[in-house]
Amino acid sequence: MRVDHLFASTVLLALCCAACDRGDSARTEDETAPSAAKSAAPTAATASASAAAAGKCEPLGCKGEGTFFKKCDCKGKDVKSPFAIKVSGGYSDFFKQPEFEVTNTTDKPIHWGSAAVYYYDKAGKQLETQIRDKTYKVSRVNGSNFTLKPKETKTITLGFKKESEPKGIDTMQVVIDGWCFGTHKDKSSHLCIKIDRAPDERPKAE
Repeated sequence: MRVDHLFASTVLLALCCAACDRGDSARTEDETAPSAAKSAAPTAATASASAAAAGKCEPLGCKGEGTFFKKCDCKGKDVKSPFAIKVSGGYSDFFKQPEFEVTNTTDKPIHWGSAAVYYYDKAGKQLETQIRDKTYKVSRVNGSNFTLKPKETKTITLGFKKESEPKGIDTMQVVIDGWCFGTHKDKSSHLCIKIDRAPDERPKAE
C-alpha cells in the first residue's frame, strides 16, 4: 500500500517560525499618572496586544491572531505543512488504526495538527466506507496527537479503524490542513495556522 503526504501550498517556514518568538507588549501605564490617564491605559494596552497578535500572522500574508481559537487564516495562501508523513505498514494494537511516521521538519515545537486521510483503489478511484449506516469518503483527525519536538519523528495513528476501512485499498493520501507551533503550557509561543480545509471528495494526486 502506498501513502502520499500532500500539501495545499508552500511556505517560507522561517517567517512562520520567527513569528513564534514575538513577545507580549510591555506594560506602559504610569502608576503616578492622573486617574484620567490611568482609565485610558487599558484601551491602549488592549490595542497594543491586538497589534502584537496580528503581527504573528502578517509575515505569512494571513489574517488572524495566531491563537488556537483565532488561527492565522491562510486559505488560498502559499503556506506549507510542517509535517513529513510516511506509512509504517502496521496497525496500532490499541487503536486498531494505520500507523504513520510523522516528522516535524521545523526547528519549532508543534502541539496540535489537523489531517484528512483519503483512500484510493488501483484505478485511482476514491473509496468510501459505511460506519453505522453513514457513508464516509474521508477520515479526519485533529488534536494533540500531533505534538512533536523540533525535528522529532514519532508514530501516530491516522485513518479509519481496520475493521471500518474501505475495501480494495491501493493508496492512502494524507492532507494536512492546520497546525499550531508552540507548547501547550506557553500560550505566548502559540502560532496556529489553518489553510484550505481538505474537501470530502478529491481526485487522487499523482
